[in-house]
Amino acid sequence: MNSYYEFYDTYQEEDTFQPGAIPNIEKNVNGTDSISFIRNEQENIINIIDEFKNDANLSNSDNDKINSLMNEINSIVKNISAKENSLNDIIEEKNHQLEMKDEEIRGLNEKYQKILDDSSVDENTENNSSPTKYQKIVEQNEHLNELIKNLEKKVNEFKEEIKEKGDTIVELENKLNRTNIENVEKMENDDADNNNVNIDGMYNELQEKEKTIEKLVEVVQDKDNNIKKINESNATEIKNLMKKYDDEIKEKDDAINQLVIDNNNIKTTMNERDTIIQEKDTIIKDLTESSNELEKIIKEKESSLTEMNENLNHKDKLIENLNMENKKL
Repeated sequence: MNSYYEFYDTYQEEDTFQPGAIPNIEKNVNGTDSISFIRNEQENIINIIDEFKNDANLSNSDNDKINSLMNEINSIVKNISAKENSLNDIIEEKNHQLEMKDEEIRGLNEKYQKILDDSSVDENTENNSSPTKYQKIVEQNEHLNELIKNLEKKVNEFKEEIKEKGDTIVELENKLNRTNIENVEKMENDDADNNNVNIDGMYNELQEKEKTIEKLVEVVQDKDNNIKKINESNATEIKNLMKKYDDEIKEKDDAINQLVIDNNNIKTTMNERDTIIQEKDTIIKDLTESSNELEKIIKEKESSLTEMNENLNHKDKLIENLNMENKKL
């Protein structure tokens, strides 16, 4: 028995599976068609026996024998007719079950084709006007890499700027220290009347320099905050893209798992179909055996009819001889 499982293991786009229904069984008897032949033979036998009855005076025992034979033939015909009707009812039910299975198989075929279409990647991407999901992922990945490069460039620029600001702060601190030392030395050399004025000027200058340092510190802090925000935004975008990729991979895995389940269901369906076909073969075998048995019975009945015919001929001969003897007398 041919297996249909290869269709699901080595898929070809043009492959289709078109199961058919089991026809009603019409077995042959002696090379003739179905139970109708038996009914016709039954009518022929009745006509032959009626002719015998009309042509010859039969005894009661002969009539009883003929009637018994006819009753037996009628019983056989009714039994075969009932079996044929019952068998066709069974086949009709099996056909209905097969139609349901066929619908299920067609649905699975369509689902299988859809999964294959969704999973396929066109190798000739240059001739394809609309990018595939894979191409979109590649483009998004390239965009992400470009974004990361730009962010790294900005971070390096911020670091360089912070370094320059830091150097400036160090220079200002050194200058302030030098100025303080110079002012102290100057105070020691100046007159006492000018000391208060010089101290106030130094104090004011120191205050201005401290404000400048505070502003520089704020600028550095702002740069650090901006870098932190950029890093957080970059990490969030990368996390979202990775989640998207993981979701798409999971979707493909789910589709593959469903495909395996569908394939197993199809194999189960095909096994059930094989079982139904085996049941059909068994039914046909049983009917063939019944047909052979009926043919054997018919042959036996034909032999009995031949014997009866010979007896009737013998009786006709005796009657003819008796008539001749009567004429002589």
